[in-house]
Amino acid sequence: MREVVIKLTSQKDLIKHQSDARTFGELKKEMRQVKWSGMRVVERSTKATLQMDDAVLPQGDFVLFLVPEKVKSGRKTDGGVEKLDDINAANYNELRSHMSWLNRNKGCSLNMQGGTEDLRRRLKDYYRRQKSKPATKAAPKPAAKKAAPAKKAAVPEKKKKKGLFGKKKADPKPVDPIEIIEGARERINKAVDEIVLNAISSGQGVPSILEYTAEELEKEAKEIHRKLRTSRSQATYID
Repeated sequence: MREVVIKLTSQKDLIKHQSDARTFGELKKEMRQVKWSGMRVVERSTKATLQMDDAVLPQGDFVLFLVPEKVKSGRKTDGGVEKLDDINAANYNELRSHMSWLNRNKGCSLNMQGGTEDLRRRLKDYYRRQKSKPATKAAPKPAAKKAAPAKKAAVPEKKKKKGLFGKKKADPKPVDPIEIIEGARERINKAVDEIVLNAISSGQGVPSILEYTAEELEKEAKEIHRKLRTSRSQATYID
């Protein structure tokens, strides 16, 4: 029989108990009045943490410190603890709650039987397997469509060049006196016709100077042609 002293941080008085327990599990059964869940149990002399029920207790008198464990888990849901920041610091209830959440939401089918160390080991194995899985490569983005080449503006067809240097040659000026006279007569006839038509349309009389018959004009033209065909020395020019 030896004395076991329990020191709780939540109260000043010490809890003393005479025990024959050899393991931590047997001690918890003897001291049911102590709230063990959520507590970190440390043996004072060895500084060892008691977690497993089969942990062997010191043979002589010893003192146990019970310190509330800080919750390292993340957000809690109705289905259990969603995330554990530190698996090594989590207690039995937190480990079991987290495994329950994984089974419910991730379909992990983790075995929740056994003590604290069993649960901790299974969780570590699970996360180790998750890290070893190759990362899923993102699907490659579809290649951007190449822009259609811009259509070249239609180049207007160049007109064929006329003449030797690309310009239309002007009609050569007549040098033959007969051609000159005929060209002048044609222009005069057009002017006379326009004057006569204007005079008739306005009700005026036609000037006597313009009242020539076609035969008379033809006679005058022939006379001029005949004189121009003479030699230059014999020709007579009238201003």
